[in-house]
Amino acid sequence: MAEVRAAMTIIGASLSNNPIRPRMNFVIQFGDQAEIPVAQIAAEAGKSGAATERQLREDVRLLEDHNVAVRIGNDRVSGVLNGATGQSPSQTGGRGRSGTSTRSAMP
Repeated sequence: MAEVRAAMTIIGASLSNNPIRPRMNFVIQFGDQAEIPVAQIAAEAGKSGAATERQLREDVRLLEDHNVAVRIGNDRVSGVLNGATGQSPSQTGGRGRSGTSTRSAMP
């Protein structure tokens, strides 16, 4: 295993100087122990990275949609509370009685 780790370190350093191109094909073999198709692994890592980016964009969109709904609810509650107390957020510094902000963290 130490042999494989040492080889992977050397390969990593080499790849940082000479990145893998889409049409390059490497197969690294360590005696009869392992065969590593480097180009295939790099392509799969790229696909995985793209899928992760798509998922992240979707997660951000869902959070932004949720934040809009929370802001709408906060605005409604704030209006009711302001009417009941005769105060506005500018009079309380945007803070309720507990000292917590009544404004959303997201703009």
